[in-house]
Amino acid sequence: MKAWVECERYKEEAIEGPHLIKDGFHFADWLSLDNPEPGPFGATDPLYIASAYYYRCAKSVAGAAGVLGYDEDEKKFGKLASEIKEAIQEKYFDEDGLCVCHTQTGAAIAIEYGLIPERAKENLEADALAERVKANNSHLNTGFVGTSLLCPALTATGSNKLAVTLLLNEDFPSWLYCVNLDAVTIWERWNSVLEDGHINPEGMNSLNHYSYGSIVAWMYKDLCGLRQAAPGFKRAVIKPHADKRLGYAQCVLNTSAGIYKSGWKYKDDGTVVYNVEVPFDAEAEFILDGKRQILTAGNYEF
Repeated sequence: MKAWVECERYKEEAIEGPHLIKDGFHFADWLSLDNPEPGPFGATDPLYIASAYYYRCAKSVAGAAGVLGYDEDEKKFGKLASEIKEAIQEKYFDEDGLCVCHTQTGAAIAIEYGLIPERAKENLEADALAERVKANNSHLNTGFVGTSLLCPALTATGSNKLAVTLLLNEDFPSWLYCVNLDAVTIWERWNSVLEDGHINPEGMNSLNHYSYGSIVAWMYKDLCGLRQAAPGFKRAVIKPHADKRLGYAQCVLNTSAGIYKSGWKYKDDGTVVYNVEVPFDAEAEFILDGKRQILTAGNYEF
């Protein structure tokens, strides 16, 4: 981990200026649909994306060093991460604190990776993201980078209903567009198969390609609300987000601490029943409507 970040640091320091990725080829938001220019490259600045991941990697190294007791490395890479973040905020955010990459992916990265500057007006990036989705007929236009972050960013900023809309869309581009064309695996392109059933002639059409399958992580972590809160899932946070259009949702996760279950179901009268199972010798913080309670091992219904 250190070697990778040090390699990036060495390369970016060879070009004068702040700690940012400054050049090089980057796939970035590959195969997104937001670029008016033809081709596989997305509209989000690839150097912004690369710098964001540079920051995330430096931060991860610092965190790992802290867990392992390598105090010197924790300080060194923590400082580097802070400097990268500051440089990103200076270059890629305007005076109001809004990301200058005005794409769904640009905003999702800013929100999910904690890049929004303190100078930002409250909810500015969140509102911009929601408006960009709505302006696109409530459809996504993200690629390999943005898709995994989009629904989590919407839910985290109070737009879970819009995130569920993306999940339930059936026309192109959407997950159910693929399902309705008999997909049983995840495609490389949103339209690797065309509406008439023929393979997209553009090329690069793997019909078993993980990237967009990342939506399932959102189903577990946000729709059913199950997240790890301590190593090995000895503690969890369960904060579900119910949506009547789905009717019900249920997840089961087999962790090293045991099996967790979290789900919800709408009753005929419109009320919601939440079900939670916490494994032996573990605990979970259950959050609903802003109220928190600690659950020890057992089965619960709310």
